[in-house]
Amino acid sequence: MHRPRPPQSLVTLKGFKLDFFIPRRAWYGMWDRVEVWRSRTSSSGPYDALNGDTWTPATLPLGSPTTPPSPAQTGAYITIVGTTLTFLVNEVSAVSITFTGVDPLTLAQVATQIAAQSNQLLSSYVDNGQVIAQTIQPGEISVLRCTGGTAAPLLGFPVTEPGSVAFGLDARIVLIPVQEQYSQVDANGCDKYYYKTRFYNSNTGLFSDYSLPTQAISPVGISAHGLVRCYVELVGLSGSAIYGAEVLIESAFGGLQVEGKTVVGGQVRLLTDRNGHAELLVPRGTALTVAIGGTDLVRDVVVPTDHAVTAFNLLAPGSGSNDVFSVQEQRIDYAVRRSI
Repeated sequence: MHRPRPPQSLVTLKGFKLDFFIPRRAWYGMWDRVEVWRSRTSSSGPYDALNGDTWTPATLPLGSPTTPPSPAQTGAYITIVGTTLTFLVNEVSAVSITFTGVDPLTLAQVATQIAAQSNQLLSSYVDNGQVIAQTIQPGEISVLRCTGGTAAPLLGFPVTEPGSVAFGLDARIVLIPVQEQYSQVDANGCDKYYYKTRFYNSNTGLFSDYSLPTQAISPVGISAHGLVRCYVELVGLSGSAIYGAEVLIESAFGGLQVEGKTVVGGQVRLLTDRNGHAELLVPRGTALTVAIGGTDLVRDVVVPTDHAVTAFNLLAPGSGSNDVFSVQEQRIDYAVRRSI
């Protein structure tokens, strides 16, 4: 069997979409989520997850906790003033940190300076004696690379691949009884990569066996730079996250072209997860109509074209053309208001 050569870099910035058919009888009553895994070498692996419990930022060093400890940790003292540390976020935005002050600094002070000098692209904290850096933007489209600096070896940040590059995770795919077609976009995919899936039960924490590996993927056609992570986060009057709310999104054909590709529009139905969160990748400049099922909330938005914007809250003040929210006539034919 031919074994494809590993790529020059873990980061391809090429979007590939994996489509798969999952009939209800294969999971209903046993599972409610799907995981997708990727191998960059061969069908036998090793495999890395593309999704997990929730949308997670890219985090370095690899294997570090993705959420800060509570209470915050101070860490040991380190002699570091005058040294530098450099990162590349999403392979586009360079971040350079020069540590200042009077030596020695605590690791918590080091983390504070990383976040403060990152142009709001990174957060940083200390966990178990390790300074951790991560992207503000979560999701599989997020990439964080440590590119060097004299402080990198002092802080335990590798500067060569694979240890120097981290990717975020999407949330696991929610299985819907009335749906049989599902997909996962790999923002750093390749036609030589292998993919496999497995079921997950979010109530019991149990997993199924893995599916057979596949290369049955098709190019998305637009690079990661041409896509924006568009999302909503919904809560009820009590402040609790709304689980399973319908988010209905429509885009009419308007002749928009992104990277020479024509965006023909269409309709998408999402369900919020247990955090009230739902998201999808959308080409830059796309005009969308967003509706929340079972309500009168309908909103027109245009996805930003500024490449500095990688995540876009569809319902944030200032995002839409009718702010503050006003009730509009619903124009998505399947977003019918329901009553109990």
